[in-house]
Amino acid sequence: MPKHEYDSKDRTRGVVAVLQRNDKLLMIKRAEGIPLGGRWCFPGGGILPEESPADALVREIREELGLTIEPGAAVWRWRRGDDGLDLEWWTARIVAGTVKPNPVEVQRAEWMTVETIRNTPDVLANNIEFIAFAESAGMLPKA
Repeated sequence: MPKHEYDSKDRTRGVVAVLQRNDKLLMIKRAEGIPLGGRWCFPGGGILPEESPADALVREIREELGLTIEPGAAVWRWRRGDDGLDLEWWTARIVAGTVKPNPVEVQRAEWMTVETIRNTPDVLANNIEFIAFAESAGMLPKA
């Protein structure tokens, strides 16, 4: 995915990690008390003004899940028009640690198949959109 020039200082930028283990993807259930609490999504978070997207991805996954990751590549972008939220989905691989959800941000973390993700209530819609894209691009494990 090409480097982006962001056209607005008001746009909230974020990154999302696509972490795969065998035929499963790591999903989190957001903690109650944070925006969209109780909803399922891929892990990730906001990009600080001084950070690159890759640096933000490493920091967010360490903060949310206690994992050390190596970012791969930005593979998909999603924008919400009403508030300017701008998210990049990145491939990444775990290089150290075990999944230990930070209870302030993450209620639960689970490795799920694509089919399980599709059938889980309360998955954020943009995550389902990503799965459709990734399947069509041959990026996801076959069921």
